[in-house]
Amino acid sequence: MVEHEQLLKFAKDDDDVCVMLYIAKVGVSIDWKNYSPDEVLYIPEEIFDSVGRDFIGKIGGEQYYGKTTLDNEHIELLCSERESSKYSDKYLNTLTEIRKFIDYGLRFKDSHYLAFEGP
Repeated sequence: MVEHEQLLKFAKDDDDVCVMLYIAKVGVSIDWKNYSPDEVLYIPEEIFDSVGRDFIGKIGGEQYYGKTTLDNEHIELLCSERESSKYSDKYLNTLTEIRKFIDYGLRFKDSHYLAFEGP
């Protein structure tokens, strides 16, 4: 598993809870003990709450704490363009990293899937 830790620098402290976007092979169950995803992007929850507000609204509160396999609508909500002058550098950097991670994962869409998992 490759862990993308670049967004952890935005965490408030070591105990800041993270959500994950990950890339995993199709047909393989993730159980986190015996099999973990191929690549994981950790995003501090406080930041994700602001950049992923529409995404969270779409999947709903209950599903937020579980696993969601990303479809085209979820990807659009996470990667849609926003007027950059309104947001902080931390917010914009987070959006950029999410977009890059999703774009990278989509290159393997024949053999892998993208998923979100809440804290």
